[in-house]
Amino acid sequence: MGFQFHQGYYIATYIKPCNANDPELNKCFAEHAKEAVPFLVKGDKKYNVHALDPLFLERVDLRPNNQIILKLQKVKILGLGGLKIKEANVDLKKRHIKLTMSVSKLDVFAQYNMSGQIRVIPIHGQGPMEIKFTDANLVYAFDYNLEVRKDSKTYLGDIKPSIDFQVKSAHFLFGNLFDGNKQISDSTHEVLNKNWQDVMNIFGDPIAECIQEIATTLIKALLYPVSFDKIFSTN
Repeated sequence: MGFQFHQGYYIATYIKPCNANDPELNKCFAEHAKEAVPFLVKGDKKYNVHALDPLFLERVDLRPNNQIILKLQKVKILGLGGLKIKEANVDLKKRHIKLTMSVSKLDVFAQYNMSGQIRVIPIHGQGPMEIKFTDANLVYAFDYNLEVRKDSKTYLGDIKPSIDFQVKSAHFLFGNLFDGNKQISDSTHEVLNKNWQDVMNIFGDPIAECIQEIATTLIKALLYPVSFDKIFSTN
């Protein structure tokens, strides 16, 4: 996907710890996550964290099944600056963390190349593309391991992420569809946007996986280099 961060060495000032014994640990984690969002949106050169709004990706390939291929280049995503942290669930015993988030508008622009069929409609084309999501809800969760490193301190180890991505509505626009045949393009767009839920059933998981990779890469960049007691203190 071409979205890569590198590890830093010290905890970022906007990553604030929570007390592991706090009876309101979920609230603490959610509040601190909210406070970190504006800094992540701007990006952090020290940690090689790219700006999130707009977010630029060089290439994204979506191949949800053997019937359709959608390749995107020069991808620009707008709207992550409006990311809202709704709640957090932290279970340190089970080593599981979950964040529930929302974005009112999420717009994706790219150069696309698509071939195959959606539902029973043969479709092909290449050119500019716009996808507009309204009222997106995301639930990002991960299980994690802990590891002791050479300095005898405990750090975040491997993580196993998952994500759920739901939207209230979606609108698709593929320029130069069917090599510019306006009549077929217009009728196809009408079907796609009328049945946007079916289109999301096809592309929703690959899009969610893309978002999941971005979130996971952020966590690795910011938290892997930091001892776990700097994230969840026991004092």
